[in-house]
Amino acid sequence: GGGGAGWGAGVGAGLRVEERVLAAGSRQLIGGWEEPGEYRIEVLLRENVEFLFSVFVDVPLPPVGSLPMPVIPETPEEAEAALRGTLQEVRRSLRLPTLRAFPLIRQYMEAQAACLDRYDLLAHRSPECPSVPDRSHERLYPHPRHWEIVASGENVAEIRELLWYSPAHMQTLACVECTAAEIVVRAAPEEGLIAVIELLGFPHGEAREVRKE
Repeated sequence: GGGGAGWGAGVGAGLRVEERVLAAGSRQLIGGWEEPGEYRIEVLLRENVEFLFSVFVDVPLPPVGSLPMPVIPETPEEAEAALRGTLQEVRRSLRLPTLRAFPLIRQYMEAQAACLDRYDLLAHRSPECPSVPDRSHERLYPHPRHWEIVASGENVAEIRELLWYSPAHMQTLACVECTAAEIVVRAAPEEGLIAVIELLGFPHGEAREVRKE
């Protein structure tokens, strides 16, 4: 199968993400970085992150460390609050509006997280686990547009760093059309924590729940 690579400039200067599709077994020289700074390289294989690292161009290497996380949340509810704080922090750093909650989507996200845990998967859509839009399509109308992140980690600090440093995830968090977001975290024995993050836009008006007769 094929993979993809993405890279972006520093968040403080605005976000730029480029994508290239690479065929399996092929090689490609990636260059042309003329602006000094840190560039993040992310290699995806079938939606899974295989490699994630930095290239520094004409700038000193930073000290080794991680994003500060004063308290490691112990419950999914605390993890959800911490990740929502990260989401809003990213939005503010990019000079984008923060996102309101949209609780109507949560039950479909919870079903998705439970399915991913049951089948030990990490994917937006699979034969075993339909996507969140698939699950909500007949119950929410007008249909919202979805931008989704599915991530896992031993703790919320690990997921937080993946969100902040992944060009693909950062591109999703920087959605210009989005006005709402929900985050569901599930404790999973194999993965530690599974996070489903749904960013939503409403091009046809606010979605409402359609009651079945």
